[in-house]
Amino acid sequence: MNLQNLVKRARLLNIATRARDLEQLRDMMNGDYTPILNKFAPPFQPGTSRAAAWHRALNTTSNIVPVLMNKALAGLDFGGITWSEPDTQTDAVTDAMRSVDLPHLARNLAIEYKLGGAAAVIAQTPLDEAGNAQPPTMTILRGVNLPYTEAADPSKIKGWYRAIEYIDDTSEGKLRWWVEVYDFQDAGPEDPITHRVWYSLPDPTHLGFQPDDEFQSIARPRFALYGTGTDGLPTSPLIANMGRVFGLYATELRLATSEELAAYPMLLTRGESDVESVGPAESIAVESDGDARWMEPGNLEELRQQVKLKRDQVREAFSLPGGSLGNDTPSGEALQEANRGFMQESRALASSVSRVLTDVVSDYLRLLGLPGVTVDVPIERAYMTNLQLEIVTKGIEYGVLPEKVAARRFQQF
Repeated sequence: MNLQNLVKRARLLNIATRARDLEQLRDMMNGDYTPILNKFAPPFQPGTSRAAAWHRALNTTSNIVPVLMNKALAGLDFGGITWSEPDTQTDAVTDAMRSVDLPHLARNLAIEYKLGGAAAVIAQTPLDEAGNAQPPTMTILRGVNLPYTEAADPSKIKGWYRAIEYIDDTSEGKLRWWVEVYDFQDAGPEDPITHRVWYSLPDPTHLGFQPDDEFQSIARPRFALYGTGTDGLPTSPLIANMGRVFGLYATELRLATSEELAAYPMLLTRGESDVESVGPAESIAVESDGDARWMEPGNLEELRQQVKLKRDQVREAFSLPGGSLGNDTPSGEALQEANRGFMQESRALASSVSRVLTDVVSDYLRLLGLPGVTVDVPIERAYMTNLQLEIVTKGIEYGVLPEKVAARRFQQF
């Protein structure tokens, strides 16, 4: 491998930044993300009513990433995955395929594809501590994944890079990087490739050091890329629209905080008053020259409209069906356009996941001495039918679809 070329390119990449972005997105998807106050709202003094309202808002507001991910995967039928029948050893292949949780593997690959723009998985035969071969496995490659290419031909992928940041307990809790590189060079589809591993790098681009492990292997990553940026890193709609996702979350947090502060009538007094005893059917004692009255809650309609607007912008950015994020369902042509984009994204996702599964499952079967198969992840037909029915119904409702055309469409279902 021309390691110098890889080092030069790696130094230009925002690998550490991408690792932090992916960590945030994974935490948001898993419900473990805790927003930083200064990032979403001005700092409050501890112990104040504003601070208390902010913390209550955090307990009642969730980010949109889990909903985005579930909606984006709703067009795929993971339970309906099929595979082709080989010409030989059919029963053995069937038994091997049934022992694999294909729906779970396919769903996780789809999540990686949508989350970070790269779905990568490898079939290999692990070794135990004594060096004995264990049963073959299929492992999804998480972390920061990066294809590297020839300088003269960026479309020709020459290898695969992966980096994971972790806390090294042996070095007083310092952050370190676990990096591995698969070098394809000019190896054929069945030829061994060079696999290099660095276990504890201070920086993910310091690949000029001697690797901690280097060996030849027939195992190679199988992957699909949503797209790549100018820095060579894979990109996805979620990464490209992180600003919109955080903007929506910030607005929803501000709305929840404002509701906590202003959603109830507030007591306004002048003079000495016994406010501690304020409650249902309780009298308020004031001085003779004082008075008391209730202030009605403020109007938060503008903030609510802002939330709806930002939800619609996020829905459009991710090509989701109309009204899928709880916002108003667009009508007529806008609804049809939204649903068409969702169908196209679903088909592209199904095709990418099917291709990766075909490659890695065939690798897995070959490690068992069995012939490969073609795996197909189908589109969720019932979901697509519902979308089509909604389009036809809206078309009739708004008078943009002739009755004869609508009748033919209904006959298809």
